[in-house]
Amino acid sequence: MDEQVEFKPSRVKLQEGGGYAVDLDGQTIWVPPDPRNRHYQQIQQWLAAGNIPEPEFTKEELAAREAAELEASKAAKIAELRQAKLDALIASEKAAVEAAQTKEEIEAVKLAAQKV
Repeated sequence: MDEQVEFKPSRVKLQEGGGYAVDLDGQTIWVPPDPRNRHYQQIQQWLAAGNIPEPEFTKEELAAREAAELEASKAAKIAELRQAKLDALIASEKAAVEAAQTKEEIEAVKLAAQKV
C-alpha cells in the first residue's frame, strides 16, 4: 500500500537548472527537475495549489555576494599594484648597483633603497 505523506515544506527555493531547495521536516533537500522524483511531483502539486517558490537568492544575498566580489577584486588589484611597485624598486636597485663603480657606491645605493 503506497501511503501519501502530506507535503508541508517550510521553504521552497527555485534553483538554477530548474531544481528546488526544500526545507522539509527540519532538513534542506535538493530536488532535481525530474518528473519521476516523488518530491518533484509534490512540488508540482504545491505549485498548482497557488504556492510560489522563493528565488534562489534574495536581494540581500545578491547584494552581499556582489559586495564580497567587489572587495575581493579590490584586494587583488591592491596586491597587484604593490607587487608592481616592489618589482620596480628591485629593478631600480639592481640597475643602480650595476652602474656603481666602487664598493662605497654600492653600499650607498643599498642604503638608499632600504629607506624607500
